[in-house]
Amino acid sequence: MTKTELIERAAAAAKVSKKAAQEVLDSVLADIAQTAAEGGEVRLFGFGTFKNIKRQARICRNPQTGEQVQVAARTAIKFRPAKIARKEEGR
Repeated sequence: MTKTELIERAAAAAKVSKKAAQEVLDSVLADIAQTAAEGGEVRLFGFGTFKNIKRQARICRNPQTGEQVQVAARTAIKFRPAKIARKEEGR
């Protein structure tokens, strides 16, 4: 599903314009990103958790040349789906 499809479904379900649904979605996504970037955690019951993690600096290889490349430390937003949203294989 694309963002456009999500906006269309949300607009139809809430019986609002696509523009209004887009503004709400953009606002929610921006708030999640900002909260996680500031080190906070966003928990959406039945959906999952967004949180900021720190990745260590490391040495990787360029697959084309085999040359070692230093990758700097950075932060990233990690999403962990709720148990109810995960699909277990073999069950």
